[in-house]
Amino acid sequence: VRERVEGSDCVIFLGLVTTDFNTGGFSTNIPKTKMIDIDENCVRIKNHCYKEVPMSEFLPKLTEKLSKRDPNTLH
Repeated sequence: VRERVEGSDCVIFLGLVTTDFNTGGFSTNIPKTKMIDIDENCVRIKNHCYKEVPMSEFLPKLTEKLSKRDPNTLH
């Protein structure tokens, strides 16, 4: 699982607070350039923080932009 997550094009964090518990005791090795961090009222993309962007409004807009992929073809 770790290799798949760290090798992804983009990882989306939803309200994540990174701790040893949810990382399996390992530090995460995901560059900020491949990360979208969304919490209740802020979206962080690369080195930018967009405040007062509610998760409830951002997620539907993001979903509209994503292409559908067959999970059986993911490697």
